Formats: sequence, structure tokens, C-alpha cells
Amino acid sequence: MSTYMTLLPRRVQSGAKADNVVVSTLEMRPSDRTEQDIEIITSKLKKLNVLQQLPENVIEEIGRHATTKSFAANRPVIVPDATVTHLYIILTGSVAVTVIDLNDPSKFVSLCTLTTGCSFGETCVFGQQHYKDVMVTTCEDTDVMCVEGELMKKLFTSHGSELDRSLLASNPSADDGPAVSEAIRALWQMICFHFGDHLREHPVGTVVYPACSSGRELVDWLLSYQRSPLWTRQQITMIGQVLLNEGFLKQVLGEPVFQDASNTHYHSRRHSFLFPEQQYPGDPDPPSPISPESLPTLLDQCINTILQHSSDVLVTNASLRKSSFHRTKGDLDLIVEDMKYMKGFMYLQESAQEKLAKYVYLQNYPRAASYICRQGDDVECWYTIIKGSVNVLRDEEVVCTLHLYDNFGKEMIENDMKWPATFQLRQNFGIVLCVDKKNLLEINSELKANTITEDGWEVVMEKKVSPDQKRRTNSLEAQDSADSATIARRTLQRTKSRVTLRGRLCSVKKASPNKIVDRLVQSDVDQGDVTAIFAEDFFLTYLSYMTTDELCSKLLDKYIASDGLLVGGRGEGGEGERTDGAKYLSVPGGEPVTVSNGHGPIDSTSRKRNIAKHVAMWIEVGGSLLLGDSSFKQFLAQLQQRLAKDELLSEQETLRRAVTMATQANSAWLETASRLEAARPDTPSRDPHHYLVVESPVHKQSPLGSPRQSPMASPIMRRSLQSPPVGESPTMRRRENFMQTMRIALRGRSEDSVPLSLGFSMFPPFSPHDKDEVVVHLNRKESVSLSLQMEDTARVILNKACHHFKLDPSRHDLCELDSAGVKVVMKLQTASVHTKLSVNGRLFVFPTSALLKMPELVLPEQNVGPNKPFPINEQSRDIAAHLTLYDWNLFMNIPQMEFIYQAFELYKAGKVTTNLDIMTRRFNEIHGWVITELCLTQDIQKRARLIQKFIKIAGHCLNFKNLNSFLAIVLALDNITVTRMQKVWKEVHAGLVEQLEYFKTFTNTSSNFKQLRDFQRMQEPPVIPYLPMMLKDGFFIHQHNETFVKGSVNFEKMHMMANMVRGISFLKTGTLSRDIYQVVSRNQALQGYIRSLKVIDNQKLQMDMSYLIEPKFHSSS
Repeated sequence: MSTYMTLLPRRVQSGAKADNVVVSTLEMRPSDRTEQDIEIITSKLKKLNVLQQLPENVIEEIGRHATTKSFAANRPVIVPDATVTHLYIILTGSVAVTVIDLNDPSKFVSLCTLTTGCSFGETCVFGQQHYKDVMVTTCEDTDVMCVEGELMKKLFTSHGSELDRSLLASNPSADDGPAVSEAIRALWQMICFHFGDHLREHPVGTVVYPACSSGRELVDWLLSYQRSPLWTRQQITMIGQVLLNEGFLKQVLGEPVFQDASNTHYHSRRHSFLFPEQQYPGDPDPPSPISPESLPTLLDQCINTILQHSSDVLVTNASLRKSSFHRTKGDLDLIVEDMKYMKGFMYLQESAQEKLAKYVYLQNYPRAASYICRQGDDVECWYTIIKGSVNVLRDEEVVCTLHLYDNFGKEMIENDMKWPATFQLRQNFGIVLCVDKKNLLEINSELKANTITEDGWEVVMEKKVSPDQKRRTNSLEAQDSADSATIARRTLQRTKSRVTLRGRLCSVKKASPNKIVDRLVQSDVDQGDVTAIFAEDFFLTYLSYMTTDELCSKLLDKYIASDGLLVGGRGEGGEGERTDGAKYLSVPGGEPVTVSNGHGPIDSTSRKRNIAKHVAMWIEVGGSLLLGDSSFKQFLAQLQQRLAKDELLSEQETLRRAVTMATQANSAWLETASRLEAARPDTPSRDPHHYLVVESPVHKQSPLGSPRQSPMASPIMRRSLQSPPVGESPTMRRRENFMQTMRIALRGRSEDSVPLSLGFSMFPPFSPHDKDEVVVHLNRKESVSLSLQMEDTARVILNKACHHFKLDPSRHDLCELDSAGVKVVMKLQTASVHTKLSVNGRLFVFPTSALLKMPELVLPEQNVGPNKPFPINEQSRDIAAHLTLYDWNLFMNIPQMEFIYQAFELYKAGKVTTNLDIMTRRFNEIHGWVITELCLTQDIQKRARLIQKFIKIAGHCLNFKNLNSFLAIVLALDNITVTRMQKVWKEVHAGLVEQLEYFKTFTNTSSNFKQLRDFQRMQEPPVIPYLPMMLKDGFFIHQHNETFVKGSVNFEKMHMMANMVRGISFLKTGTLSRDIYQVVSRNQALQGYIRSLKVIDNQKLQMDMSYLIEPKFHSSS
């Protein structure tokens, strides 16, 4: 299983298992496991929260004897009063831990939900052998690792010192990590020895505190030692906050916020700090003296380490430690942004998140074993773990352990219950995020009071709006100095799906499909972004609850009803009722009349104009995928005819332009080709500003003569990226000629046939009707090549292949056989299955009855390495530039609707996600490329040089904002196949190893990729994102929110999904650096190498090659 896919939830993986190699290895009998198998298992166990502080030899022994079990969704793992004989560790999926009322099993309370890396069943190791009233049930398909309790006891006994419960349940990865801890300790030592001249007594009331300084003096002192002007006062203030959080500083009045203020300011005594004289917590030795000569260098290293690894926590913590009255709009925005990635907050409606941001606060627990709450006490807070881990104890027995961003207490507050368990901190300096019971209940009551149900809508009333305000609602009121990208980002962050009822602005919660269409028909999309956001949300997500044909029929009915004609062909005149329930007057000849549907009068002509405008937006959102739909084509033709009959020429032109833009968007890949041609050194441009004219997709001159916006940006975003039109230039004429050449050259759609002399390194985007050659194998000798459309399903492929092989399709399955010999049965309704294969996967037809008994049929070419040598002499930056441009082309090819198809799992219903699949494959190719090249390099010095090369390439990819290639390389270098080769790592430059450790912080899944998200959020587009993270967000939005609630569409879910897609589309705005195009255009040989990577993706084979290089398993213990 490829690395890209193993990071996605199970249902995102086309039916394949996550962590397939680890799970399949655990399924082997312990006696059959080789040293390689144990090392593969051990590499996985080291990354699990629950085992990270165990000695390596203990983890190895667990890997030797552990087994695995798979549970379907909603199945019990542990039932009340059953004997618990194993310790369970979650490998994939999640489980719910509940307390059952034994007298009435229908009554229960949820303690918590455990996810990957968490454990339960610790009681089998310590204490009792059963849970009296605790039940553990799977929330989804789940794989768990099982370790016998007796084995754990033997391991603890045989390995010397007793390992207590806190060691078993510790979670060091949830905090800042050892590198940051050491940096904080070293910084504290330097302050102790070299800041003494600034310390003096400070009286507060009747108490005199020794060794005090103001926050301003400490910040000034640290800034005076910076080696280059890289630090800001705000950053150094964050450093002070870290020292305060960790207990190295203490505010004399006990306030939790570090402030950059001096004694001469007002409230001066409130900003003076006491430096504790005690030693570093947990360190029995006094700090060592540091020479003044080494002080600047050490300070620089320590502060940079803290800022790099902890900046995401610092900013949010500083905002959270302010009182609710002192939080600015910026503070609230930061808090809300972080809430979106915390398990307990991410599925709350936006209005609830905004209100909670005012009241949440942090609480420190400096000592391990501190009780956050005790069983039987009143519930006063809703808690979320920000740092550290927490044991859950029921009747003094450990039930399970909670880790970073796990939460508890909300359900107890809402049901007015007492604590059903005790929650105890596991480490020093734990931090939890708190919401008081009073504030939570007030927010719930306020939202409930403001939620109204009217005429088929359920909405949350927000504020009154005047007619003038209604036109300007949700428009951007940014500062003049703000650039367009910043404005667009603010728009995305603040968008809400709203309608206006009773003269007040309302956030939509639920509505019936018919009412949604009614609202669109009577709303003018040009009135302001309130309506546009609502409309775009609808057109992005409607396929989750209605078909395109149904929507076309509804809109056409509304248009016909505007003429006073019955959809069923009512007579010449009279009174009747329209399909939306409104009264109409049928007039002979179909003259415009005034009608009403309960929201105010609207004349029939305006109604028709609104329908045309919304269809134009629909085309903008759906693009070429929508235009290729047969039912929409028929609807569009009928609508154009009726607009022509009604002489609505402006609306006709609006539709024509929308179709033209959508058609051009499908050829957006040609723009990159023209930029490469313009960047070629042998074709200098006549226009000194040709890059400004040619590159920018934000403002191109369309054939219609008006400025054409980027086809990749959403309609909402385009309102934030308005730019003046750019006139045609000689460069643009030359570009059009070149694009015509490219169309001819690429007419065959074969990537290998593209002439490299054109400076082009990609293939155009695929549409559902495009044809491709698909090879299906029967065995190693027999195969057939089928010409198929991308939209053809696995059923079609199976039928055609069976027809060729003269087999019965009902008795055979279409399967993928990957390079390791693993078979995956393709679902018959899945389209474009050949693009969903692993890098070296092949399609086979196997008998259904003998699928598991089939012999090994892996083809020789499935495990063949590269046919070209690695370009070791090329500049790392040049290789990164080629990777970035190729990834950018693939990313731009993905229509936004493919993300919707993936998130709502519509690919199972025949929707095509071909271009998204190709981007997925590219990630896996790069990941396999790194491992393959390292495993095939025999000389240790050359291998060390190659590792250093890949680290540098990853750094340049990060600078180019190419997170796809960056993380593919970093995850490959962190793969057990590479990390186990300890001899070669000793030859790698220490500075590059440290840089790689920093890069690995972007892959931390325990914090829901928080550092990666924050980095991506701070970058100006274009950005090539790490798509698994985005797809995971869409998957969980879909899984944790019902599409229908009591017969109405859950529009809050639709808005969250649409916002995710808008965020991805926003990353496509702008253009890549000019340097990237220049680098790619001048090196065609490297271009050819990058686009045709040949890799070995069989992890078993990779491990065999790794063992040939370093046979012995090196243990650090």
C-alpha cells in the first residue's frame, strides 16, 4: 500500500486497507515472522502515542508477539463485566468508550472517543481483569493490535526496573518534543547566568520579591544578542510566554500572560517577573555555566529552535491567555482557526465556534498525577487536551488514555450529569483548554433561541439588515494596503451561507431541496455575496442529494411557471398553483405577470433573469464536467431557446460567456506551455513586461473582449481578485500561435509523444469522455488492451475482458494486483479504475470462487527499477523546480468537482476522479523514487550524498511552496527502509539531519497536521497542497455529519464541504515564480527524467534491498 493512501481514512482508499504492510505482517503467526517483519512492525509501534517512551527492546518484543484483529463499524470490542486479557492499541479507525447502566442498558454515557495510536485495556496489565460497566465499541471499520496482558507483565519483569502506568500511557510526542525541551532548558540556563545584572528586588504590597525584572528588559536583552535582524519583538514576547508556561518565569501577581512592558509604564508592577531559583523541573543537577563568547551563538540556536517547532502553539496560547474582554478580532480569528482542527470543535457550526472563541481559556497543570476532575464530582468544564496526556480511571482502574486534542465533559454538561470517571494528568506541565459550563449552556441557549423554522427553512437569526446593507452583506471592507490574495483569504475565512428572512440575516442550517431551488429562483445573484455564497454552496454540493437531471427539471419548471404555464401543459388561462406552491394567474400568450411565493412579489421577467444568472454560476462551478453531462446539455439548449424567445439577450450572452470560460478552463494547461516557451532563452520576448501579461491567470483578455478571470478560482473568490483588463500584446499573439501548435502536438494525448523541444512536461487534463488504453491480464502470458472511456466502470471493463477471454463475467472479479502480490477487488460501479491503481499495480481477471487460492502472478515488470541514472550532478534547486512545475500542472488539472466526488464518495456511483487520481499517483511515485534510489546505491558515501541531496531538494520544494513533493520526500526519508540504515546516517551532515528533523514536524498527525496547516495558511498562493490532508477533512465532514436531518438537507454540512473546496481553489490563484519556468525551459534532459520516474513500490522488496546494504538490526538501546 502506497504511503499517500495509508495516510488517508479507510474509505478514501478505494477499499484498500490502511497500513497494509504492517497489518498483513501482524496477521502472520509470531513464529513465522522474520527479523525484517519484526522491524517493520517495530517501526510502526515507535510512532504510536502509547508506546513512544517504552525502551526499544520492549517495543521489539511486543512486535514479536503482538497480533491484530479487524472489527467492522459499530461492533463491540469489550463488553461490560467481560474478562479483559489483552492490551489493545488502535492502528486504524476509532472506538467509543461508554459507561453502561447495568440496571438499564439503554442508559449510557460516552466517556470519550479514541483514535489511531490510543490504547485501552490497560487493566489487564495492572489490577483487575475486567471492566464492570465499561463498553468499548467501534465507530468505523477498525484495526487494533492485541498484546496479551501476561506478556506485558513478563516484559516488565524481565527488563529490569518496573515500568509503571504513567510510562505505558505517556505521550511525549504531544508536547513540543525533546529538541524544544532542551532548547528551553538551555535558554533558561543562559538567562540565569548572564541576565543577573538586570535582576533586583521588587515590592508588591507588603511582599518583596527578589531577583525580578520587567518583561520589557528581558525582551530588550534577548534582542541585543540576535546575530541578524530576523527576530521581532512579537517573537521574543512569544519566547517569554513559553518560559512562563513551562514554569521558568513566574509573574509576581500570578497572571498567565507575558507582556512586553517596563516598570515605567502604567500598571508597571503587573509586568515584573520573578525568576525562580529552583532547578529545571526533573533535573537533579544545577545548570552548567556558559561562556560569554558562546552566548550569541547558543541564544540564536535555542530561540530559532523554539520558534520553528512551537510557533503554532505560541500565538494561539498568547491569545487564549488573554481575558475575554481583551481579545481582539485578530485573537478571535486565530482561536477559531485552531478550533477547526480540534476534534471537539471542528464539526460545530461556525456561529458556535465564534461564540466559544470569546470564552475558552487555558489552564496549566504543572505536576504529573494532578486530577483534572474526579469521579462523582459535578461537571463544571468542557476540557480539550492541548499538551500532555490524560488517564481515564473508572473506580481507580485505568480504562484508556487520552492524547492531544482529545476532549471530555461536553456530553455530561448537556445532560446535567456528574463525572462518570476520574481524569488524571500523566506528565508535568500539562495544558487543557476549558469552556465553563455556564458559558457553554448560555451559548447553546442563545443559538437555540435564535434558531427558527419557517416555510421549510431552519436558520439561525444573526442581525437585522437594511435594504442597502443587504446588497453589501458579506462584502470585503479591507484596508487599501491589503493585496488581493490577502483579501481573498479573508473572504474565505469569513464566508457564510446566508439568506434573509424577516428582514434579518440568517445562517442556513437545514432546508428542503425544493425550498433551496425556490430561494435561488427569486434571488438576484448580483445583489451581493450573501446570495452568491449560498448559491455556490448549493451548486458545489447538490449531487449529494439530487441528480443533475432532477435539478435541470426543477429549474426548467420554474422558468416555464414564470410564464403562468402549468408544467403539465395547463390550458390558455385561469388560476392555478405552481410547482413551488405559489399562486399564479395564467394569461393567454404567456405575458409577464407578478407572482409571489411568500417572500415578496417578483415579476416573471426578473425570475427568468435570476434563473439564467444562476445557471451561469452553475456552469462556472461545474466547468467542463457539467458541460459534458447529456441532461445538462439538453437543458441548456432549451433554456437558450426560451431566453431567445423572451428576448433576454443579456442573459443569453451571460450564459454564452460562462460556457466559453468553462471550455477554456479545460485547456488551462496550455497556459503553462506558453510560459515555458516564453521563458526559453532562444526566444526572447519583445515585451519587457511579458511575464506580467502572459503569466497572470487572474486577468487575461478573453475572446469576448472583457477581462477573463482565472477559471480555477471560485465565483466568490473572483469578486475578491478583480483586476484591470490587460490589452493584447505581441507576446500574447505569439502565445496564441504556440498554444495552437501545442494543440496539434498533443492531439493524440500520449504523454511520451509530446516533443520535449516544446519545453512541455505534462499531459492535458482528462475528461470523462476521453479514451485511454487499458490493459487487463488473465495470467502472466495472456492480456488484452481495451480502448475505454474514463467514465467506463469496472463492470464495463470486466464484461469486455471476459468477452475477449471467453469467460463468464458473473463468476469473475476485476482485481488490482499490486507489486507485492496483494489483490484488491474493484467495485463494479467504480469508474476510471485504471487510474486508481498503485504505482506498479495491474488489472487482472480472477475467478471469484478461487480468488484466495490463485498462485503468485506478479508480473516481472512490476518490480523493475529505474532505467535512467539519478541526476546527482544537477543542482538540487533545479530538480525541485522541475518537480514543482510538474506537480503544479497536475494540481491545476483537477476540477474542483472532483474533490466533491471524492469527499461524498460519488466515485462509487460512477463519477470520475481521474485527475485527482493522477495527482495521488504522482505523490506515490516521488515517495517510491526516493526509497528506490537509496536502496539501489551500494556505496555508503554515495548513499550519504544522495540523502543529503534529497534533504536539499525537499527544502527547495518547501521554498517553492510545493508541499506535495516536499512531504513525499520527507516521508520517504522517514520510512523504516531508510531510517534503519544507521551506518549511512552517521555520514550525513549533522546540519542537514537537524533540518530533516524540522521537516518531520510537518508530518505530525497527532496534532491533525497543525504545523503544516499553519504554514500553508500563511503562504500566498500559488501553493501545491498536501492533498491527503484536504481529502481527510472532506471525508470526516461527510462521515460525521448527516446529509439529511428529518427530511431536510443539512446545509451546514454542505457549507463546510464547499468551504473546503474553496480553500483548495484559492491555492490555485496566482502564478509560479518566473525562475521555475526559466529553470525548466533550459534543461530538457532533466525534464524528461522527472516526468518518467520508474520506481519500486513493493515494501517487502525494498526491505530486502535495505537488508542487503545493512543486514544487522541496529538497536539504540
